[in-house]
Amino acid sequence: NVGKTVRVSLKIPENDIVIFTGGKLTPAKKTDILIDAFLKIAHPNLHLIIVGDSNSSDKQFRSKLIQKCNESNKIHFIGWV
Repeated sequence: NVGKTVRVSLKIPENDIVIFTGGKLTPAKKTDILIDAFLKIAHPNLHLIIVGDSNSSDKQFRSKLIQKCNESNKIHFIGWV
């Protein structure tokens, strides 16, 4: 039931497709490329959930990711859980 709870809290319809990624936000994980690809697809029934945070040395990278996430209301940046 966790998936349903997450969908409800983020207002994601039950039949929409969700891409999930989580973990330490570092340049090596290329989350920025995932976000860029997601933005290019721009499918109306597609959502991206990003869970995680960076360490202190990657805070600038984290800020870059958050700026990219703000380009779409279909990207849900949760942060550290």
